[in-house]
This record gives sequence, C-alpha cells and structure tokens, in this order.
Amino acid sequence: RCLMRDVALRSLLATLVWLAALTLPVGPGPAMAQDDDAAYLADVIGARDAEPPLSGPLSGSLVQQAAFASVESAGVSVSDFTARVVFQNPDDDSAPWDFGFDFGRNGDVSQRLMVDSTGVWRYSPYPDGASDSGPASSLDAAPGGVNTLDLVVDGETGILGVNGEYVTTIALPPVVISDVFITSGVYGSTTVDGREIPFEDFAVWDLPDLSAAAEVSPTPSG
Repeated sequence: RCLMRDVALRSLLATLVWLAALTLPVGPGPAMAQDDDAAYLADVIGARDAEPPLSGPLSGSLVQQAAFASVESAGVSVSDFTARVVFQNPDDDSAPWDFGFDFGRNGDVSQRLMVDSTGVWRYSPYPDGASDSGPASSLDAAPGGVNTLDLVVDGETGILGVNGEYVTTIALPPVVISDVFITSGVYGSTTVDGREIPFEDFAVWDLPDLSAAAEVSPTPSG
C-alpha cells in the first residue's frame, strides 16, 4: 500500500511540473531578436538617407602601415549614430585584407567592428583584441569587389550591415561621445605596408527619430 501511495505521489508531482512548464512565459529566441535588429537597421538606413549627414560623404584611400592600423576620421562628435562607407577590395588577393569602423574612443580604448577577406566579421575592441566573430555571408570578397558597410550605434548596442543585409548585433560598453573612423590593417596578418584600400561615400548621421519619420502627414485640403 505504501508503494502504491509513493507511485501516486510521483505521478501527481510529474503532472504538476508539466502543467507549470506549460504556463511559463517563453522569451523571444535568437532568431526573433535578429529579425527585429535587421528590421531596425533597415528602418534607420531608410530614415537617415533622407537627411543630410553630419559629415561626408568622404572619399579617398586608407594606406596601410606596418604595426599600425590606418584610419580616416569623419570629424564628428557623437554617441548614438549611424554611419556608411563603401570599400573596394584590393585587386591583389595574395595577402588577406580587412576594413571596418573604429568608434567609441575613450582614452586609449576604442571599439572596432571589422570584416575581412575570409568572409568573417570581427568585433575587436582596442586594446583587448578580437572578442567575437561570425560569418558575413553578404560580403563580396572577390579581388576588386565593392562592399557597402552600415553601422548603427544605439546606446550599448551596435548593429552591422554589409551590402544592405543585416550581419550581426554586438553588445558595447557604456556610450561615450567620440569621433567616428573607418579603419584597415587592424591585424598584422591583414596589413601590407603601403597597400591602399580605396573608399567612398563615408558619411555619419545622428541616429534618426524613427517615430517621427513614421508619422503620416495630414492630407492637404482643397
């Protein structure tokens, strides 16, 4: 009789655990979060492109230097912002290359979000070095190929797009007011002294107010 009572109690406990699991709230999964970030990136790009930038568009070349990362400044002072640049890959693919954004400078510390010729994005804050990476499937890594990079920095969140497609979201340290740079030659393996990385359309905008952009204008009378 005691054995039957123990079996019944275990059965009742299992049923209660199952019912409790059914009532627990389920948070959004990684795929849903990425969809939200991809939509937000697209909305920011659409809204910002209708406004004049704070800086740019700038064009030129980043000239790599042995033992140093090459940078080009936008000449702005921002915390939350969005930026765009169009890079051209080196025609010679015998050595790896990289390019991307340098931002959030605070003393000797800066945030770097890069892509490279292996088709990978890398979050490489200075001076800590690479802390996260993943595939950038929309990157054109062909010799002489052209790639458009978009960056959104909103508080402690950074979102990277490549050629109009969402690539990744990264967690950033507390925001600081800083200039925004494009950069190349962040890694020794991707630096060839004197190699030029052409760029164009480098521009920086304040983060647009999407709620204002979504307001529908009243219908004119008459």
